[in-house]
Amino acid sequence: MSLGSQPVSNFYGPQSHSRALHLKSLASKAKRSVIPYVLKDLLNGPSLKWKVFQKQEEALQFSKTAKGGLMTFAFESQDRNGRLFLSAHPRVFWHYDVQRPASERSTYEIVTEHAVCKLYADLEFDKNANPSVDGTKLVDEFVNIVRGGLRRFWNVDCPLERILNLDSSNESKFSRHLIFDTNFTNNYHVGAFLKFLFSEPDALGKMAVVGTKGNRASFCDLSVYSKNRHFRLFRSTKKGKNSPFVVSDDCRFPQSTESDVFLFSLITNTTEGRVLEWKGEILKSDRSGPKICVQNVLPARVSPFPILDDHINKIVSPGRIFSSAYFPASRIIVFSIVGNRYCGNIGRQHKSNNVKYIVDLDRYEIYQKCFDYDCKDYRSPPTMLPSEIIFQIEDGSDLFVDCSGALGVFELIDEAGSDAFGTFECDSNPSNADRSGTELGKFPSFGLADDAFENVDY
Repeated sequence: MSLGSQPVSNFYGPQSHSRALHLKSLASKAKRSVIPYVLKDLLNGPSLKWKVFQKQEEALQFSKTAKGGLMTFAFESQDRNGRLFLSAHPRVFWHYDVQRPASERSTYEIVTEHAVCKLYADLEFDKNANPSVDGTKLVDEFVNIVRGGLRRFWNVDCPLERILNLDSSNESKFSRHLIFDTNFTNNYHVGAFLKFLFSEPDALGKMAVVGTKGNRASFCDLSVYSKNRHFRLFRSTKKGKNSPFVVSDDCRFPQSTESDVFLFSLITNTTEGRVLEWKGEILKSDRSGPKICVQNVLPARVSPFPILDDHINKIVSPGRIFSSAYFPASRIIVFSIVGNRYCGNIGRQHKSNNVKYIVDLDRYEIYQKCFDYDCKDYRSPPTMLPSEIIFQIEDGSDLFVDCSGALGVFELIDEAGSDAFGTFECDSNPSNADRSGTELGKFPSFGLADDAFENVDY
């Protein structure tokens, strides 16, 4: 008898039978109420892959190696402790997440380490400790300071209409998320930029609020720029609370569909374009003394695929990689090169402008472009990556994944269904059956055991 054909009680043990029956009941109810995602464009539509994992690292690895622009999310189940991790296309994720009861949408984007990301900020203060503070005016002041910094350092103007302002305030807490239509190399660079801006005396004073313990605190939470940070989503609430993020009344962002708002709100859902890199010093507070200047605090400029870094460096030698920008939504890595300005369009070295190499991880192709305005439309003929590099990328063995400092890898209580999660387009490799589960007929689950769906008549 195959594993998949065994009764649920044999697989999980007789003590789990009642739990399995409960899951089947939930699945039967869900299939009557959930509207499945239907692809309107079979060739260009989003990937329907959907996998739930116990461990964050496994979900991150799957999203990086799977084709189709998958992103990694975290969510909290109402009847479990800790978070589960989900790999899915953002459009498909939104389609199913928005159908869940509002009180159960406790979902987060994982801001992937090393990924190009939008400038984002978490603004909050305790209302009881700051009765005279006007939160809306403080948000306006924050936006003015950040926009001024963008113009000052990069000559970039981010209009108010391209800043999404989300509100999750309640009676006791003022809470906003701001997402700017401006790309940075990764969230370390966003944090470094904002830490510098708000370490300057004038801005530091304007952003000061009173903490819950009567201490001096910052209106802008500068701790949200860490490795694989979990950032709460639009229309999502903290577990056990009823304060979802909605578009604020003072937001100038064009009112479009909620789906469009959600897609824009995703920090790492970016497209290829100008990417800002912070190169300045950072003022770091030392509790035992005055503020000191710290140089070189940013991580090394690497891509998530070290084997690609080595390959590009060999191609451009005697030049080298100066920086890389990883766009997870489009599965593109852009390598900026120094020391070698050869451009295929003019057949020689550029005199002043550098070149860049782009790797398409879906097609496993590499091509050259450059920063010279006269060559802005040029793209060299693509070449395939070597087979050994393709193998390692597909295998996932070359991924640079570091989950230290994240919210953690959550192990679940050993119960029926705790080690078998829903999959919408399952892995065809039989050796992964215990991880990927079974294929569903119409829609994915949010943490329900796969066995709960076996006998459901779709």
